[in-house]
Amino acid sequence: MRKVSVLIVILSFLLIGFKSESKFRGHTYQVVSVPEGITWEEAKRMALGMGGYLAVINSAEENDFVYKLTADDTLWLFNQWGNGMGPWLGGYQTANSPEPKGGWTWVNGEPWSYTSWAPLEPNNSASDEDRLHLFGIQKLRGPHWNDLHRNEKLKGFVVEFEGTATDQSKPFEPYCQYVYQIPEQTDDGWETSSLSKEGVDSGKIEELMRGIVNGTFPNVYSVLLVKNGKLVLEEYFYGYDHDAKHQMHSVTKSITSILVGMAVDHKMIPSVDKKVYEFFPEYKGTNWIGQKYEIDLRDVLTMTAGLDWDETTYSYFDSRNTLERMFQSKNWVKYVLDRKAIEPPGERFTYNGGLTLLLAAIIRNASGLYADKFAEQYLFGPLGISDYHWHEHPDGTINSFGGLSLRPRDMAKIGYLFLDGGKWKGRQIVSQKWVNESTREHIATGGGYGYGYQWWRGKAVMSNQVIEAFWAWGRGGQFIFVFPSLDLVAVFISEPYANPEGAYRPFAMLTKYIIPAQLAQVPPRKSIKLDPELLDKYSGDYKFTHGEEIITIFRKRDKLYGKRPDGNIDELLPATEDQFFGTAKDIGDFLVNVDRDERGAVKRVIVHFAFRRLQLDKIK
Repeated sequence: MRKVSVLIVILSFLLIGFKSESKFRGHTYQVVSVPEGITWEEAKRMALGMGGYLAVINSAEENDFVYKLTADDTLWLFNQWGNGMGPWLGGYQTANSPEPKGGWTWVNGEPWSYTSWAPLEPNNSASDEDRLHLFGIQKLRGPHWNDLHRNEKLKGFVVEFEGTATDQSKPFEPYCQYVYQIPEQTDDGWETSSLSKEGVDSGKIEELMRGIVNGTFPNVYSVLLVKNGKLVLEEYFYGYDHDAKHQMHSVTKSITSILVGMAVDHKMIPSVDKKVYEFFPEYKGTNWIGQKYEIDLRDVLTMTAGLDWDETTYSYFDSRNTLERMFQSKNWVKYVLDRKAIEPPGERFTYNGGLTLLLAAIIRNASGLYADKFAEQYLFGPLGISDYHWHEHPDGTINSFGGLSLRPRDMAKIGYLFLDGGKWKGRQIVSQKWVNESTREHIATGGGYGYGYQWWRGKAVMSNQVIEAFWAWGRGGQFIFVFPSLDLVAVFISEPYANPEGAYRPFAMLTKYIIPAQLAQVPPRKSIKLDPELLDKYSGDYKFTHGEEIITIFRKRDKLYGKRPDGNIDELLPATEDQFFGTAKDIGDFLVNVDRDERGAVKRVIVHFAFRRLQLDKIK
């Protein structure tokens, strides 16, 4: 384990002032004044170039320390509010507001100490343009509240160093390198090894790490790889290390699913066929329970309950978002159980965090334990996971759909538990049956992925091989990937906010670097030759089943091509009469399967690429 440091040349033309160093709990802090202004992204890179990182506020005590460090009128780094309010450094107005608000937490998972921010800033929580990072401070867990827009200029920032700050008399020099090191062997249960010893091409992995360091893949905080049951890669960026817990957002859903499986294994829940209304007799006045909806536990696990729920059209900070409305309600469980059923269960996938909330409530009613205590006893304890945090509602309801924070090493344990059929260190923690059933595809999501019991699933075609994967997926790029055929687990932690491409960036890192590093070089795939008359039967327009875009397949001489909506044209090479393959510059290798009707005519094609699957119906 180590942090990756880089030196990057930026803004050498600016007049930059450095305040004397101050220390807090073994770390050194330095205030940097930039009167001409600097963007947050520039400040972040400059801090890295200094050998440190933008200060991370981990506690109320550290917040007070940094507040005092920056309370210098000659620098005037931070905006000041009226009515006698001080700067909102770290998220509080005054030191005289002792009451906790809303259950927010610091980055280390400790409860929020004091805040009274909402009344003055009613609109910030609804804007995706607002930066999470407040006035040059690296991270403060919470929603989009701050007052610093994407391109707004800072007048200064705070750099945090482990130990002593670097000598600032030295000029910034361009320097960007990465040297692989075997992960540190600790007492947390992981055996470590080297990439090369486990048959992984270290050159490709090192190329990826350099891409993260130089900003080709921005906002990536950590990458871990487990190969053949051994931790072979563990890298941290932007000042994080192996002790830092991260809120995993919707990765929490997959872990909640594991807890349900353990309750089934222990006979606390009879089966996933049990109707949900039977678990909640205390809510008989709600729509769901009063009308005895024919929704079973399997429908909840697969998000096919058929409820009136829209969590994707609007921002999570928009009051029209159903999940946000649930947050504002006094009783989260009651809110979900009061939603109307608008279509038959089991037929259509609708992303719904409220259903995952119900899973935790079902665990509590079936076992007598809240989800956090159940996890501690049955999952985290056996796995040796002791450093974690769950966000919870004031009434004790556990946020089982996005509120769990774990260390990346412990996230990797969850992945390997499922890779090894529910075992950890030879001990069966959750049944092989549940692992298989929960990670197989039960429903197509409409977004190109399969979905199981709160786990995502897909396949990719690389080096003439079809690579199957399942994964836990959280906001902004939090992932636990499992590749059974490669004996590989990959963990990614990314900036969850103000990171629009973060949710898909790990897929690119996997398909371009990590998976190729696992595969031996193989000869190019051979295609067969089909008669032009046969190729003509594939020609026509194909419309996306879940969209309006059209792809045109056409023959040119004795070859078949597909023209995409963006104008790109890809050759389709036949492997058989019902399967084609090819390679595109932007999406890599792809596989096309042909689906025929009862008369043998082409009905649709299904395209597999980068762990996605798109279905296109032939319309002419």
